[in-house]
Amino acid sequence: MPSEEITRKATILVVDDEHELRKLLVKLLETEGFNVIPAAQATDALEVLERSVAQETPDGPRIDLALLDVALPDMNGMTLFAKMQQDERLRQIPVVFLTGDSEYQQKARAFEAGAVDYITKPFQKRDLALRIRAHVRERWHRESERRNAETLTTRVQMSLNEAEQRFSAVVRNSFHLVCELNPELNIVYASPNHCEILSQSPDHLTGACWPAFVHPSERDEVIRSLMDILHTGTEKRILIQFQDGASHWRWLDVCGSVLNTGSGAQHLLLVSRDITHAKETERYLQHLALHDSLTGLANRQRFTNELETIFSQHPGGAPYAVVYIDVDNFKLINDRHGHFIGDQVLRAVGEFLKRAFGDEAAVISRFGGDEFCIIIRAKDYDSANALGERICGLISRNPILSSGVRHRITLSIGIALMEASLSLKEVLSRANTALHVAKSSGKNRCCVYRSDSSELLRIRKSAEWFQRLHEGLDESRFEAWYQPLVDLQTNEPAHYEALIRFRDEDGHVHSPAAFLSAAERYSLMPQLDRYMIRRIFADMVNFPRLDVSINLSGSSVTDPGMAAYIMQCFDASGVAPSRVIFEITETVFMTNLAQARSIVEQLQGLGCRFALDDFGAGFSSLNYLRNLPVNVVKIDGSFIREIDSDPVSLALLKSINEIVHLLGKKTVAEWIENEATLRILKEIGCDYGQGFYSGKPLPLKKVIPMLGREPVRETAKPLPHANASAEQKKGRPRPTRNA
Repeated sequence: MPSEEITRKATILVVDDEHELRKLLVKLLETEGFNVIPAAQATDALEVLERSVAQETPDGPRIDLALLDVALPDMNGMTLFAKMQQDERLRQIPVVFLTGDSEYQQKARAFEAGAVDYITKPFQKRDLALRIRAHVRERWHRESERRNAETLTTRVQMSLNEAEQRFSAVVRNSFHLVCELNPELNIVYASPNHCEILSQSPDHLTGACWPAFVHPSERDEVIRSLMDILHTGTEKRILIQFQDGASHWRWLDVCGSVLNTGSGAQHLLLVSRDITHAKETERYLQHLALHDSLTGLANRQRFTNELETIFSQHPGGAPYAVVYIDVDNFKLINDRHGHFIGDQVLRAVGEFLKRAFGDEAAVISRFGGDEFCIIIRAKDYDSANALGERICGLISRNPILSSGVRHRITLSIGIALMEASLSLKEVLSRANTALHVAKSSGKNRCCVYRSDSSELLRIRKSAEWFQRLHEGLDESRFEAWYQPLVDLQTNEPAHYEALIRFRDEDGHVHSPAAFLSAAERYSLMPQLDRYMIRRIFADMVNFPRLDVSINLSGSSVTDPGMAAYIMQCFDASGVAPSRVIFEITETVFMTNLAQARSIVEQLQGLGCRFALDDFGAGFSSLNYLRNLPVNVVKIDGSFIREIDSDPVSLALLKSINEIVHLLGKKTVAEWIENEATLRILKEIGCDYGQGFYSGKPLPLKKVIPMLGREPVRETAKPLPHANASAEQKKGRPRPTRNA
């Protein structure tokens, strides 16, 4: 602070009993710019001092320096100074002694007592003013430093208070737990939120050994990690299970670091986050990833993992078997009771399988729908078969109770042993094949795969044909071969029946007997029928004399989009409907009468004709024939084959032929294999004949010479593809099981 500002504000107390000298000092100091308060006696001076201190404010009265005479009438100046030293408030006022005594001892006592100066009389006025000004400046400088120090201390204290409040608020409201441990790993401090998060009181925790709350299986490793943090000074993160106040294990994510205390000791600071919910969610998601959500059993992924593990541990074969289980007629439960009850039944089946297999099962899984797959311990064919038969018998004898309803459940079971050199895929395929055999053999039974089983080989071949049929459709490997239907009066072909053939990559031709059962099994017949209709119509466009009979499968008859598709083919190709006869078997007609009548009536309206194929092989009732909307009746070959040697067959044939004619329909006799049969059919009066004797099925190029080479008509537009319209897609069946 500038000196002129100090002198302008400074107040000097002058204590001297000599009136003239006191007046001189007052005048001198006032001339120098000081405020002066004179006092003649020590008692007066004490009153002034006490009153000044009592009224002292930053802008109020104050004594900045006391100028004391040593020899005062009522009290020695040194005594007055001693009294001032006893009062904490007065002790801060600098004192300058003014005396005529120049003895060294007196000066020494004054300075030892705390005086800031000692001036002897007579004195130099200028020297006195300068020395007083210097002491006032020094006093103000000290006070400024003191005030600055107090301000700084106050600010530091406020900052510490703020930091403490902030830390307390953060810890109190945080989801992070804070612990301070001493080098012995005892808890020195635990944040208050331990009570809320872990139900552990901080007072209870303080002094306790922190690792004592860690799960025993992890405790030793955690202690090593904590000591490593202390010794290396590096931060480390550990995942532990910590016991809460209810003796439950909570998962904590702990970050540890070294804390240097004010005493110089090194403590551990642990900041932990409760991740129990996240760990439980993770465990639940892991469970879902490997378990079926409906039954709680293992799912396909878990089953495959277990099977791969067994294969890796037993590359030369293992004493295990794969069991493939299907609930028989489960669709009936869903259709009758709804999917909610169906789900309850599936859960009950899962529980039954766990009880029934017990320790025999390495894993029980639900593959989806009503299919279950199980890995069992089985040494040979007999033990596997015995176990499967026992399971079938158990569930069939013990109905499942669901929502008060007793459901009689049966199972079809396929089993495949894990033989040496078999792959995982092959074992599953074998078990699936064995399951198909069990279902096709009447259900409620067990079949164990044997490589020498003809039925199993048939099923496997059928499954192999599934892929070949799809490839054949994509690569146009199906062909139409034509067999003539001969007019028995003229011996000339009246029209031709189109028969499907499959030509493989090597050029070998396969008859329908090789693949039609697979097509029916895997719901591919509608696609095959549409393919053949397109193919046949294309041939008919090129050869106008080629009138054709086309077979429609039962799946196509029930396909609601088939009639529309055929109509589109007629429109696109320009083929006259009168050139086409569609053949539907007797069995299809009778089992799907409403659908068959619908498609027949729609296409007959265009001018198409219809033939009842294999008549007599199915229901063999002549009465219903009256109402069937067909133009031609193809008499099954079983009536034809032995008419030259069996009078009963001949009599039946005559009756059928006569009744069909009375109904205004034509007859076709199938399976003509010799001259004798052909002669008898002519005598009876059958209209047409078909068989190897009258003409074998031939590819189109071999039929062409019998048709002549008429000019080729251009088509108005391309024939529609099998999935040409949304209407056709709607009625298109799809395979129900992946082979």
